[in-house]
Amino acid sequence: MLRITPLRRDASKAAAINMQADFYWIDDDPGPFDLMLLEQRGRRDRWIEANTDVFPDALPAVMAVIDVLTAPCGAF
Repeated sequence: MLRITPLRRDASKAAAINMQADFYWIDDDPGPFDLMLLEQRGRRDRWIEANTDVFPDALPAVMAVIDVLTAPCGAF
């Protein structure tokens, strides 16, 4: 079984991401250090904001975006 080590609450979430991987990071409020880290690695485009406090339907909307982003070319 894969073990996942939890991050400390004050740790950078982006620091735990393998920046070489094909990922999308869904977060409602990344910290400034996290955004800077993504920017420095040229991966800022992989962050998708999903703030359900402001937009209650954010998660279904993000799921639709992920479907489009990961679909084979010409599928949509």
